[in-house]
Amino acid sequence: MYIFLIILSIMSVITTEYIATAFIDFSILNLNFWVVIPAGSILIGMFLGWACSKAFNKSNKKFKKWHCLIVASVAIITFLGINYMEYRTTYLSDDYTTSRTFEGTPISEFIYTNNDGTEVKMNFINYQKYLLDNLDSTIKFKSGTTAEVKTSGQINYIVYFLQIIFMIIFAIFYFVINLSNLKYCDKCRRYHTVKHLFNFSPLEYDTVMNKLEDINYYALDLKELGNTKKKKSDSDVYFKVELSYCSQCKSGEIIIKKHKGNNSDNIKNISIDNSLIESLI
Repeated sequence: MYIFLIILSIMSVITTEYIATAFIDFSILNLNFWVVIPAGSILIGMFLGWACSKAFNKSNKKFKKWHCLIVASVAIITFLGINYMEYRTTYLSDDYTTSRTFEGTPISEFIYTNNDGTEVKMNFINYQKYLLDNLDSTIKFKSGTTAEVKTSGQINYIVYFLQIIFMIIFAIFYFVINLSNLKYCDKCRRYHTVKHLFNFSPLEYDTVMNKLEDINYYALDLKELGNTKKKKSDSDVYFKVELSYCSQCKSGEIIIKKHKGNNSDNIKNISIDNSLIESLI
């Protein structure tokens, strides 16, 4: 199942890139900051990492370090897929303007003359090389004005490889980050389900923590808190209580997190009985 979900993620990225370039003349992949920082590749890599982690989670595939090679392969395939899609959907009209909506003659049927005078068929590799050797970049300023920057040749090749590298790095990074936060039940071979129970403020810390420490006795109180305090606290600092459990064998634990602004830290994990988990689900 996870393979199907990964393939679906790759196809969704390629399709989105085609729609963006064909109909609004905007390439996500080629979005760069200051010419050489591949922001588009970073965004795509982040999405692929997130999508792969979701695929592994839904398929209950336990994370192992070598799975990072799968994610790296996904990033490379996606990168090549986007570029190949561009090649297959680029057409030239009679006045040699390009079209991405299948109007004109496919670029693959063209033959161009190299600097040394030899004729070269426009296959995928030659198309990539032609773009890197001849295409310059356009930068857009905050004022809305644009300017052409000569990047053909060496700079384009540098950016091209940076796009691949950054896509791989951020795909792996987000994949590891998302899966490393999930508990896994080795007995049932499935990821834990996480249920948000309630939030509480620093003023309630001692009272709530005492109940959590003796959770078997205060189980009913905690269930009532879960029904009344699920909203996020208005305070900049608050505590979140979550139940992480295996949906099959009902083993699990209570997780208490401290939130401050956009930051979150685990401060305590408390193991609880299976029967108690069933009452809190």
